[in-house]
Amino acid sequence: MITESDLRAVLTDEARDISEPAEILARLQVAEPQPIAKRRWLTPLAAAAAVAAAVVVAGTLVVEHRAGHRDQPASTRPSALGRDLWFTPYVHPIEGYDVTAISMDNSAVGIGVRYPGHTDSEAGDITAYAPGIWDPALAKGSTRLTVHGRPAYYGVMNQGGYMLPTLAWQSGSGGWIVIRGWNDAAARSRHLDPRTEELRVAAKVDDAAAERLHLPFRIGYLPAGLQFARVSVHLTKPAGDTQIVFSQTGTTHYDRTGTLSDRTLPAGMVSIILSPNSQPGQPTVRNTKVDGHDADFNEEQPDGQRILTVYVAGGSLTLQGPYSKAELIKIFRSIVLAPDVDDPATWFDATK
Repeated sequence: MITESDLRAVLTDEARDISEPAEILARLQVAEPQPIAKRRWLTPLAAAAAVAAAVVVAGTLVVEHRAGHRDQPASTRPSALGRDLWFTPYVHPIEGYDVTAISMDNSAVGIGVRYPGHTDSEAGDITAYAPGIWDPALAKGSTRLTVHGRPAYYGVMNQGGYMLPTLAWQSGSGGWIVIRGWNDAAARSRHLDPRTEELRVAAKVDDAAAERLHLPFRIGYLPAGLQFARVSVHLTKPAGDTQIVFSQTGTTHYDRTGTLSDRTLPAGMVSIILSPNSQPGQPTVRNTKVDGHDADFNEEQPDGQRILTVYVAGGSLTLQGPYSKAELIKIFRSIVLAPDVDDPATWFDATK
C-alpha cells in the first residue's frame, strides 16, 4: 500500500504546529456542507480507468462572498486538481476493522485496514495495482485459492525486501489486488491468523465499484505545468492529516514487488498537508504572518525546497516546494477549506 510514511520518505521533514488561533478564518472560504455521494458501479474496464486514468476538469470562474473580501472573483475551482478522484476497489465495512484510510496515485490505490481506535496502527492493507505494476511471479510456490471466482494465491511474498503474508488475485481490470499484513505484535496478541483475516477482508473487496474521494480543501491555483501525483486521506471523524502532491509529470514509480521506489523529490513538486487541530504533538514554530495568521517559513532545505506553514482556524496548512515564499502564499490564498476539516461529511466531492 502507498502509505503516508512512503510520502514522507521522499519529502523533507516539515516543521508544523497544531494551534487554534483566536481569530476567525478571515480569508479562506468555508463552504456549505455537502452530503457524501453514493458510490457508482463500474464495468471492469471502467474500474481500470478509475485506477489509472486522469480526467481533466474544465474550470469556471466563480464569484464568491468571502469575509473581508466581498464581491471579489475567486480563483478557478476545482480545475487545479486536474482530474476527478474516484477510487476503486470499494471495500464494504469489515467487522473489527477501520477501512477509511485511502491513498491513491495514477498507478495504485491503497486502503489501510486498521484496528478501530488505533489510527496509526495498521493490521494490514489492500492495494489495487494498475496492470503491469505488481509482478505475479512473486506468487511462485504459493497456495492456490479462489477469490470472487478468480484464481488467487496465498503465501509469504516479498514486498520491498520484507517477506509478508500475502493474498493476491487478478482484478477485472487486468491489474492485481494484493492484501498484506497480520504479522505484527498486535495481530499475534489477538491470535489472528493472517490467511483467515486476509480472506475475510478479500470477501469485502469489490473491484466493480468506485467511490468518490472527498477532500477537506480545494485548491484554486498551482504553478504552471503541475499535475496531480498522489493523495492520502483518512475518511473518519476525527480525521488525520490529508496530503496531496503535484508534480510536473504526475507519475510515481514502483518496483516489481509493488513498493514505491521514488526516493527523490519530483521536479517542481508541490506538497500540501492539512493537519486538523485534533492531531496532537506538533512543534510550535512561528516566524512570520500571512494575512494576519501566524506562520512559519523555512527556506533552509535541500534541493531548493521551501516550506510554509500557516496556522488557520481548525488546523494548519503546510506547503512545500521549490518555489518562492510569494508563490507558496499565492497557492495558500487559493485554498478553500471545508466547513469542518475534522468531519468528512462536510468535505468537498473531488469528482466535481
